[in-house]
This record gives sequence, structure tokens and C-alpha cells, in this order.
Amino acid sequence: MPNHAWVSCISGRFHLNGFALWHQDRLHYVDAPKGSLNSFRPGAAPQCDLSLPVLLSAVAPVVDSPGEWIVAADRGIARIGPGGAQQWLARPDQHTRPRVWMNGAACDREGRFWVTSTAAGGRPGAGSLYRVDRDGSVHKVLRGLSVDGGPAFSLGGSTLYLADSSRRAVSAYEVDPASGEITGAGEFIRLTHRDGSPSGLAVDDQDCVWVGLQGSGRIHCYTPAGRLRTRVDLPASHPTGIAFGDRHIYVTTALYGHQASDPWAGRILMRPSRVTAPAAAAFRPKAACPADGWRTGWES
Repeated sequence: MPNHAWVSCISGRFHLNGFALWHQDRLHYVDAPKGSLNSFRPGAAPQCDLSLPVLLSAVAPVVDSPGEWIVAADRGIARIGPGGAQQWLARPDQHTRPRVWMNGAACDREGRFWVTSTAAGGRPGAGSLYRVDRDGSVHKVLRGLSVDGGPAFSLGGSTLYLADSSRRAVSAYEVDPASGEITGAGEFIRLTHRDGSPSGLAVDDQDCVWVGLQGSGRIHCYTPAGRLRTRVDLPASHPTGIAFGDRHIYVTTALYGHQASDPWAGRILMRPSRVTAPAAAAFRPKAACPADGWRTGWES
């Protein structure tokens, strides 16, 4: 479809917004530097669901606990209660040099929360992948990553996808859904310079993988075997996040300094789509966080 089929669904532009999630009939997105989680339903005004005094990269809902989130924020992982109280689960990169920040995150269907980290300035090999198990324990699963997209999971949960813009590749890791252990790894796709760099990832109800391509202003859709199925052109050159919901596709885009004159850069785009995808999976803790673990004042 031509570019004019896309519309900017929310007024305002975002310098850094690499996250999109469909949950409870709403699109959720972050304004990372402002530390805010926002949501939008077609036909209604956007609302702010969460506001933190630190950089907020990605979130997932907590099952059966409206208004509670598990978040990748600043240099760690925390749970945020409905009243804004917080509990850090881990800050594994708090003292790392060069500075390393939490980046992308998603839950698998078993209720575990997976988080990537990335170095300031995008230094290759400085990032890691963490897994938060249902008991709240945090494990470093992979190190030496240069992650700019993901994690995303296949429908059965046996494949984990991560995008690496420095290599222009998307990797596929074999995962044991029962234990969360990674049992193998391989390259899912390799892109050319003309394609652009992979960023946001999403998996649809056909188990196909959608990849945002920064620099080229496109989205590619690949079959589970890694064959290119669909190319979609965008009016903005730097897509960062992809989500499907309410018979629409939503794409977050980034605003960089040299794109200030581009009216589409930094917008959240949408258009009708026949593609459907599972709603975002939730974090499923085995037990509620103890009351003495919550803090009403934010600890940076």
C-alpha cells in the first residue's frame, strides 16, 4: 500500500520510542527519556499509565494485577505497583563501564520476563540478555550482544528472536519453554546495507516474524523458515516498534537530529491490517511481592 495509507494516530513526536505493545484493547508505548508509559485506543485520547523519574525502555503487565507492571528501566529491572511504589528485582549493569542501559523486553507464554541491555553509544558486544523467572530471580542468559530489537518469541515459545543492527542480522535461539534455558542458536536472517538495520520485532498469528528496518523506512515479514514474505513501505525512515491490534498495525518511529525536518519522524503510525497477533504475554509471579519489598519513593 502507498505511504499515504498510513496516519499518525497520536499528536506529538518522540525522540526515542522503541517499544510497542498491545494489551487490553490498547496500544501501549513509552516515551523513554521522559520515563513515561502511555496508552492509546482508537477514537480516544491517549493517557499516561506510568511516569518514572528514570529512563523507561519497555514493560509487561503483571497477570491478575491491574495497574501493576514489570519494567526495564534505567539500568535495572523493577516491579511497579498501581500507586507507583516500586521494587527493584535486579540492577545488574548498575556499575558497568561504559554505561549499559536496559533496552527491549517481553514475556514468554510461561510468564517469564526477558530483558536485553545495550551500551550507551551502541558499542558492539556490550549488551546482555536477562531472564526473570516467576520467582523473581534474575539470570544473565547471554552476554556479548549488540541488541537493537527484541526479544520476541515464536507462538510455541521454542524460538527467541533478537535483532542485531551492527551485523544487520536477526538471530534465532532455541529455548526450552518449560525451563527457559537456551539450548541452541542460529542466524534467522541476514540483511544487506540497502535493506537497513533491523530494529523492532513482532510475531503474528501465523508465526511469521515482522522486522522494522531502520534507515530504509520499511518493514519486512518473514516466514518461520526465514523466507521474505512481505515488504511494507513506511513514510518514516526509522521504525522502532511493531504491534498488531484492533484490525490495525501500529509502528513506532524514532526522531533523530538530522531528521527534524521530516514530519513523519518520531510519529506513531497506524493503518488497517488483516494481520493479527497474540496479545502481549504477562509476567506471572509465583507469589505477590512482600509488602516490605515495596518503596514509595523512587530509588534511582
